Amino acid sequence: MTDLCFTCQTNNNSILRSANLSEEQKSASVQVQERHLFHAQREREIYRELCKKSEETFNCLTSTEIFKPFEKHRPCSTTGFIHYSYDYAQKIHYPSNPLQPGPIYFKTPRKCSIFGVCCEAIPRQVNFLIDESVLTGKGANATISYVHHFLENYGLGETDAGFNAHNCTGQNKNNYFIWYYCWRTLRRLHLSIIYDFLEAGHTKFAPDWCLGLAKQRVSKTYVSSLFEIAETIESSSQTGVKVAKLCGLHDGTLFVPVYDWVSYLSPYFRKIPDIKRFHHFRFSSEARQDK
Repeated sequence: MTDLCFTCQTNNNSILRSANLSEEQKSASVQVQERHLFHAQREREIYRELCKKSEETFNCLTSTEIFKPFEKHRPCSTTGFIHYSYDYAQKIHYPSNPLQPGPIYFKTPRKCSIFGVCCEAIPRQVNFLIDESVLTGKGANATISYVHHFLENYGLGETDAGFNAHNCTGQNKNNYFIWYYCWRTLRRLHLSIIYDFLEAGHTKFAPDWCLGLAKQRVSKTYVSSLFEIAETIESSSQTGVKVAKLCGLHDGTLFVPVYDWVSYLSPYFRKIPDIKRFHHFRFSSEARQDK
């Protein structure tokens, strides 16, 4: 009952209602569901393999005293593969009181969006807290800007990177993100990039775990400002490292700018037709063609 995959629900209903059908139709219904589950499991295995490869690289880097994981790193200053995942969480309303007294319950609270980027190898997640005064939506420009800010300030400076994102065309699975990763390899900010998506409906991964713990702590804590939300999120887990990054303040002061990446990249790239069919993308600086 907790399965949110529409394909799974459709296939399961078809199997349950096939009692009076022929054996061939029953077998066909089961095979359709088996193929879907096999594909979802294969995508999950690829994600786990990339996380394991990233962890091995990180362990090799931290075995030397020269590498400092929590300092700012220059692009391509570290040889190896590191994997990242990112996703949005549901908005947090504040001020918030766990006891919900009547006068507060019926007020319209202020909204704060959360965008989390997780490096599974450390593990460390940076949660961008986006107050409604600086919120520009969850489109491609905003999402790319947050990922770009993360790589510039919290990335490990790896030569080869992997990214996993939620299977949403408006935020992550769109031509503009493809163009952005092409731009990074052309500028040699990375030598190669892998961009993968889990099967729709089976997209639970590291950011969901971290964001779930953070929202659970916030729901049990009295918070009255962005600063208290940030303190609560950073103390929400004893395992791993959580960083709360304010994108702006209540008065509109901006800390993480949102750039117009769509207008900037559009003159130099072409759109991929029917992009929703694809789940894996590869970018390499060695494949560039100078004209």
